[in-house]
Amino acid sequence: APAITKGIERGLNDDQPDQAMLAKMPAFQEFIQARAAKAQAAAEAEAAGAAAGNLAAGKAFFEELKGQEGVESTESGLHFKVIEPGEGEKPTMEDSVLVHYKGTLIDGT
Repeated sequence: APAITKGIERGLNDDQPDQAMLAKMPAFQEFIQARAAKAQAAAEAEAAGAAAGNLAAGKAFFEELKGQEGVESTESGLHFKVIEPGEGEKPTMEDSVLVHYKGTLIDGT
C-alpha cells in the first residue's frame, strides 16, 4: 500500500517514474501477458468442450423430434409443430398475417 500511495503522489506531482520500476516493466508486462494467454487458452478449451457437448445434445434432440407426430421440418433445418391449424384461405405473398408462436431451447426454457 505504501508503494501505491507513493505512486499516486508522484503522479499528482508530475514526478518522473522511478528508473528501477521502469527497468522492471518489460518483465512485468511479459508476466501479465503470459498469465492472460494461459487464462484465454483455458477459457477456449472449456468453451470447446461445452460446444462439443451442445452439438451432441442438439443432434440427439433433432433425432428425437423426427419421431414425434406432427413435427415438420423445413429445408433449412427449422423444426415446428402446428398446435392449432388455422381456418380459411391460405395467405399469399401479398397478404399480412398474424402468427402466435412460442420458441424454446432444447432444455425447454
